[in-house]
Order: sequence, then structure tokens, then C-alpha cells
Amino acid sequence: MSRKGVNVAEVTGETAHNATFGINAAYQRILAGLVFTAVWFLALHLLRRMPHGPTPPANGPERSRAWRWMLANGLAGPVLGASSYQ
Repeated sequence: MSRKGVNVAEVTGETAHNATFGINAAYQRILAGLVFTAVWFLALHLLRRMPHGPTPPANGPERSRAWRWMLANGLAGPVLGASSYQ
């Protein structure tokens, strides 16, 4: 499917064999995933079926390390991994 997309892009005059083409495609996929997730949680909210999350840890060493893990997790997979793979 990606090869077909590159061929179609080349026929229409887009330059498809450069670094920014793959990164743009990755961010378009990320944006679509974010939109889908937002719509899903909006539907859950409207149906009053939101899941109850775990209680957050109290202030302490667990909480101070948590933001680093969330930042690393958010950047490692979808942003750095998908854009580098393209």
C-alpha cells in the first residue's frame, strides 16, 4: 500500500523520495489516530461508560519518576519510531 501511495504521489508531481515525505506520512497517521481516539472517548463520555482509572500515586519518588516515563513513552513509539521508520 505504501509503494502504491508513493507511485501515485510521483505521478501527481510530488517528490516522494526524500526524508520529509515519510515523516509527513507518519504524522498524518498519528493525527488520524488522535482524532479517532478523541471521537472514541467522546462517544464513551456521551454514553456514560468512561472507564475508571487507577488512583494516582501519592507525592513521592514514584510520582516524580512518572512524568519522565510518560514523556519517553509518548516520544519513543509513535513520534520517533514511526517517523524514523518511514
